[in-house]
Amino acid sequence: MDELRQTALGILTLNWKSDSYHQTINEIKGKIKNLNEHGFLINLNWTPGHANIKGNDEADSLAKEAAKEAETLAVDDIVFTKQDVKKAARNSVTKKWQRRWENSDTGRHYFRFHPEVKDKVKKDFPSKKMYNIINSLRTGYSKLNAYQFIINQHIDTETCHHCKQKENVQHYLFECDLYSDARDKLFHQIYFITGQIPTDLDNLLTINLPNAENINQLLAEYIEETNRFSG
Repeated sequence: MDELRQTALGILTLNWKSDSYHQTINEIKGKIKNLNEHGFLINLNWTPGHANIKGNDEADSLAKEAAKEAETLAVDDIVFTKQDVKKAARNSVTKKWQRRWENSDTGRHYFRFHPEVKDKVKKDFPSKKMYNIINSLRTGYSKLNAYQFIINQHIDTETCHHCKQKENVQHYLFECDLYSDARDKLFHQIYFITGQIPTDLDNLLTINLPNAENINQLLAEYIEETNRFSG
């Protein structure tokens, strides 16, 4: 919605002519096509105005807000190009997304490791499979028994089959003595790169760590060696 407001603001301040919208419309069509190809179905429907339809009323409100903002802009604040409008829209959306992420009641386990929405993660590194496993350790929604016991009726215990302690992410990465050799190797290699031995999950799973790619690669090797997520 912020992006729509910023675009409306740009149209008002720049006095774009109607024929200059074609490029923007084609860009929107291209993005919708791309989303459809990736399994996201986008439907555009006409809705009558002033009919108490929440989304329509909200869009109308944002357009009016943009119009008022355009009237009160100082000269130095006026956006002069379409690229400036797009950049302003992206920045506005990112800021709003960040506020929502910080204030959300959900995803708090993952927030610990990915607090800034602007930070990107390579979803195919070290491989797609390893990315998914490592990300599941960040979210807590993993194949470890502590979580599977909650969601899978066929799992009858939340404990580790080896040491009978609760098998959560902390246990898998730091505590279970079944993986002591692999863990010692992991920590030694990380120490060689960073000069520090990991002491908590933040040292292993936070996405914007210095040497994050190296740590992810070593973590993938640990996962392979422990064989806990095979099959």
